[in-house]
Amino acid sequence: MKKFILIITTVIILISIAAFATCVAPELIPSYLNIEQTSGEYGDNSYNDFNYENDALGETEEQNSPNSQNEDQTPNSKEEPQPKNDKDILLMSEISSLNIRSGPSTSYKIVGSLKKGAMVPLVEKVNSGWYKTVYKGKDAYVSSSYTKEVEFEKGSTLVEKVIDEAKKLLGFPYVWGAQRYHWGPPNSKKNPNFVMGEFDCSSLTQYAFFIGAGVVLDLTTRTQVHQGVEIKREKIKRGDLMFFTNSSRRHLSGNERVGHVAIYLGNNYIIHTASTVAIIEPISSLRWSYYITTKRVI
Repeated sequence: MKKFILIITTVIILISIAAFATCVAPELIPSYLNIEQTSGEYGDNSYNDFNYENDALGETEEQNSPNSQNEDQTPNSKEEPQPKNDKDILLMSEISSLNIRSGPSTSYKIVGSLKKGAMVPLVEKVNSGWYKTVYKGKDAYVSSSYTKEVEFEKGSTLVEKVIDEAKKLLGFPYVWGAQRYHWGPPNSKKNPNFVMGEFDCSSLTQYAFFIGAGVVLDLTTRTQVHQGVEIKREKIKRGDLMFFTNSSRRHLSGNERVGHVAIYLGNNYIIHTASTVAIIEPISSLRWSYYITTKRVI
């Protein structure tokens, strides 16, 4: 009799549990009861709502997969690279003697001049009539009425750093035998007698390459010419070192024939210091007749 009562009691308890399970909210049902949820406020729509919330946060199911972007990554680290400025814009003088001034007006002091075809960097357009540039290491200005914007393809990051340093030297006077920034390889010990603003051709290249890229060039054109990799004339690129002879050395032979060095910018233009000041100018037919070789050091 006791066994019968125990069986009846057990059956009643099981029926009560089943009835309770059909009445409570589905989200409270333990998963191990295996009771199927139906669509509705807490059914399939809740899954859709969850995905919608993820989309609103800028996440998708694919992004949450094991192979997707993790939370340590930023939006800028996506596969597609960010746009970059790959053009260097210079200002070319269109007249025989373009005044460079200390301010954006003809009332400001003249600090230098550009011959026709020579160039200076474009820093910014100040107004409808003037550009800001750099000359002798300082802000300077040229009239937009007598200049033309010219685009150059940029080189590598290191090449551009070297060229940027060389641009800062534009306008400084040529000083034959100027003190070098350092004593060359192997340790590039700084020269305590160096004078900022005084450069000849090889001291300018030595300074720009060391400050811009940490490249240690030797002391003169006739030692720098032995550094780097020789480049064929048709393969010359921005940032290469171009070596020339000159009127007093053209009839010499071997290493003694080398008399000048310049940094190539592209478009047949070089930045160098010659007989007057540091300048950006085209390679003339005469200078091409003096051409010897080109070396690439970065």
